[in-house]
Amino acid sequence: MAISSLNLSQLQKAQVENRQLPASSYTNREIFAAEMERLFTAGWMSIGFASRFSKRNHAWPLDVLGQPLLITRNNRGELHVFYNVCRHRGHVLVAEAESAGKLLRCPYHSWCYSLNGDFISAPYWNGSEASHPDADQKSAMNLVTVEYVIWYDVIFVNLSGDAQPFGDFIYPLDQRWSQRRPESDLRCFSHKNFAMEGNWKLVAENFLDNYHLPWVHPEIGSSVEASLGLEVENLHLSNDIVGFSHPTAGADKSKTAKPLPVWRDVDAIEAGRQDLFFLFPNTCFVMEGSYLWSMTLQPSSVDQCEEQLALYVVGEKATAEQYSESRCQLSNLIYNINAQDAKVIQGLQKGRQCDAASAGVYTPFHDELAKAFHQTVFDKLLSAKTQRGPI
Repeated sequence: MAISSLNLSQLQKAQVENRQLPASSYTNREIFAAEMERLFTAGWMSIGFASRFSKRNHAWPLDVLGQPLLITRNNRGELHVFYNVCRHRGHVLVAEAESAGKLLRCPYHSWCYSLNGDFISAPYWNGSEASHPDADQKSAMNLVTVEYVIWYDVIFVNLSGDAQPFGDFIYPLDQRWSQRRPESDLRCFSHKNFAMEGNWKLVAENFLDNYHLPWVHPEIGSSVEASLGLEVENLHLSNDIVGFSHPTAGADKSKTAKPLPVWRDVDAIEAGRQDLFFLFPNTCFVMEGSYLWSMTLQPSSVDQCEEQLALYVVGEKATAEQYSESRCQLSNLIYNINAQDAKVIQGLQKGRQCDAASAGVYTPFHDELAKAFHQTVFDKLLSAKTQRGPI
């Protein structure tokens, strides 16, 4: 998607002058379309949580940036991601989430596929009832796969086919977490979606913002100073992974009346630490000693974005009845915080309707992560290289 000379000059001027993203980048449909191509489909983007697609012999259609995708789980519990397109005439294969049994059947001409994406049959292939394509033809008729990786239950996809190896993309955060906070210990206990009345970038910026906490989320801390996180260490793990570590966020105020179990290799001091990271372009993680919550942002238009949230506790013991109230308290807290943020996002989007918002001023202390996020948007959006994912 090409960017017009007017929008291009506004973006370039803001970047050169080290200013915030111009207001038009939150309201302009042309810029939004360019973002979807250059920021989302060009790299590793998240589309949901594997735990949400846990039923065997099921298929789930997804609309991702206007592209029809399909997630399946076969009778062995293996998950697959395909383009939701029949290989004959391109009809959408599955319209609604369904129990697929052993076959996916196209409603147009009844071509059939396995849940592994393998072509099975096409009725009356050459005009006779018993006819079938030969082996060589069949191998070219399987569903088109989407490259994906599951990391800490999040499903990441590479729609362009040109993304860097996922291991390289995730390496600095994987090194930080995987040894003492292994993914295998996580138990998902809740999912919820939120409709955000604002541009996706506002959601990301708000996630990385500590400054608003004492006024928007007073329940998080007992004082303004504690809520602001003045001891936060900002972390730039890579151009695509930024966030912070708060040494006592989990200890200053307990999230639950009865403490939840923590990772077995994490000591008391480390259990009180909170890590918050944004993985460009659309994935959020908050990790403490006893829980993880994850969020994926799914833009639907220039001023609309859906959030998918998933909450996890640590170890099988934490899923027991004795901790049911604690899990409920944790989910209520996080979902309430997100509902509070939804009002903020709506106000931020309304403010972007006038160009006065282009003159925003960074604070000298609180906006380091916002600057990093804006710089990444500038760099990727203004790159000469554009990428388009195949179907």
